[in-house]
Amino acid sequence: MKSAIFYPPSKISVEDTPIPEIKEGEALLEVRACGICGTDLFKIKEVRKKQVLGHEISGIIKDIKGETPFSLGERVFVAHHIPCFICRYCRHGHYSLCPQFQKTNIYPGGFSQFIRIPHINLYQGTIPIPSHISFDEATLIEPFACVLRNIKRIKPHHEDKVLIIGGGPTGIMHATLLNLFGIRRIDVLEINKKRREFIGKFPINVITSESKERDYDIAIICAGNILAINEGFERLRKGGILSIFAQSPENSILKIDPNRVYFETTLIGTYSSTPIEQREIFELMKEGKLNVLPLITHTFPLSKINDAISIALKGEKSCKIIIHPQE
Repeated sequence: MKSAIFYPPSKISVEDTPIPEIKEGEALLEVRACGICGTDLFKIKEVRKKQVLGHEISGIIKDIKGETPFSLGERVFVAHHIPCFICRYCRHGHYSLCPQFQKTNIYPGGFSQFIRIPHINLYQGTIPIPSHISFDEATLIEPFACVLRNIKRIKPHHEDKVLIIGGGPTGIMHATLLNLFGIRRIDVLEINKKRREFIGKFPINVITSESKERDYDIAIICAGNILAINEGFERLRKGGILSIFAQSPENSILKIDPNRVYFETTLIGTYSSTPIEQREIFELMKEGKLNVLPLITHTFPLSKINDAISIALKGEKSCKIIIHPQE
């Protein structure tokens, strides 16, 4: 099979690799679509480890060993991490910090023609998708689930004034879900002119850094840098909530006046999602309440993954970019 292998510091090579062998209770997935995530881009820029990336995955069950809840040929979405739901972290709602979470992973990665779905991922993190949801749409279950988990942790009120800093895919997804949930005032701050023009096509109120708007109840940081976080603090009201949703470069240092926290400003972070949010997003999509198609701007065959990554890194006229490993 073909896989796109990332070689540090910045090389991606499409190569022949062995089709994964599956064990009892596992399945082999023929990957039909895999989205490029901001985490993938972060790893390309910051992580120094050879690997096959890709975790926003949908495809067809190609092979099964033993008895499983799925059938050959079934169309599915697959989660890449599964928490145990019983450890100390899980009992406190920090599912993505669960020791099992990082150990449960598909192999080798979504930017491959086939992946192995381990038993626990197959039973707890695999969702059959109906024919009216395309493989491309199904890949957005995972990133939207991450956004949903963040919103659930923030617990916004309908009357809240929300600022999203960063108009990339996760910024647009936050605005989409917040609007769906009835939040009345949502602004997206984006400094890149070309990206502002792009996201202006969505029903989103876009502002620039020159805007004097302040006193937001909630600031959601969807840009991975300290300047964006400081901007969020500057525009937040007393007692507001600042949510960090994007990973910053290693060894970044954030300096804040502790009195901001003392006077009841809440600072939270949210990383990844669980099968709970993934199924909730799937239900919204299945019922037609969440239309993700407008967010899909590009599709590429696996052989053109370097072109896809280049467009994603520029991030000016793109949102969700999908790789088709079978093409």
